[in-house]
Formats: sequence, C-alpha cells, structure tokens
Amino acid sequence: MSRRFQLILSETQYQFLSAEANRSSVSVAELIRRAIDGTYGPTGEKRVHFITHTLGRRSGFRVVD
Repeated sequence: MSRRFQLILSETQYQFLSAEANRSSVSVAELIRRAIDGTYGPTGEKRVHFITHTLGRRSGFRVVD
C-alpha cells in the first residue's frame, strides 16, 4: 500500500531536485524515495543512531534499541 506525504522544501532543495530529475529522467518524488531507501534501506533495516541535524529536531528525541 502506498501513502501520500506532503513535504515542504526550500527553494534551493527544490531547484536541485528538479535539475536532477530532468537530468536523470525520473520524477522528484522518485528521487526522494531513492534517497529514503539509500539512507534507511527499502524496508527500514538501517537504524539511525545519531541525530546530526539541530534545526527542526524534536525535543527529547532519541533512538531506542
């Protein structure tokens, strides 16, 4: 089953993805799906152990094994 997801990108992010989509002949959505699979694995088997981003981080967030 697929799910619809809304995402807000900065203008710089959108321009980069749009140019890459045109260059590679795939949609922006497909590029985002590939980035998620490349980072977390297609079934979520990769685990994130450290959060390196500070902007937009939820207070008290931690990974539990």
